[in-house]
Amino acid sequence: MYGQEIKFFSNLTTLSSVDTLYGEDTISGFGEGKNLIVLLNLNNDSYLLSKFGIVADSDLNGVIHPKMYEEIFGEGSEPKAGDVVELTEYGSDRIHFPKRGATVYELTEVIDEFQINPLGGHYLWFFKARRYSFL
Repeated sequence: MYGQEIKFFSNLTTLSSVDTLYGEDTISGFGEGKNLIVLLNLNNDSYLLSKFGIVADSDLNGVIHPKMYEEIFGEGSEPKAGDVVELTEYGSDRIHFPKRGATVYELTEVIDEFQINPLGGHYLWFFKARRYSFL
């Protein structure tokens, strides 16, 4: 397993620029996308039956190596919730490409420990992401 190449966009929001009342920053946006190799597990079959009908969310789990991330984004940098990844390897074979490009996911959680970690070491970034909605 060699991983998958994605395009990673860092969220440029800082705590000093956030509106304290609503907790959002509408003008900061995302940085320039940079290519990164990660290990992904895509879960397109996460169906949930609710009182409003069937919710068919798409989410993924992944692993980022810290040294590889720091080589691209700078020493001491870390992935964070709110960053966005674009699955570039899956994008070019979609129907009506480039109008329908690659799928985009927003990171919802980034941790350095995992449930199945018998030694308790902190060697990788584990992240969870959900399909990013532009609306």
